Amino acid sequence: MAFNWAALGWSWGQILVKKSFALAVGVIVFKYAILGLSILILTKQAWVDGFYLMGGVATVLPTALVTVFINHWLERS
Repeated sequence: MAFNWAALGWSWGQILVKKSFALAVGVIVFKYAILGLSILILTKQAWVDGFYLMGGVATVLPTALVTVFINHWLERS
């Protein structure tokens, strides 16, 4: 997991410094490919219920939006 965070930090650093659109798209595509493969592997396991797994994955976007709104509201206060 530490490698994942280090690679992500390095990639976004390069994107922001060089403003490389191709690298940004590559990082996004690569991360979603890993997420899809992980979900596929998890759903094949007997101990994982796909319904609850998808429910958990579906909470990522609403959680991110709530976090952005809370941070934006706190900055204005």
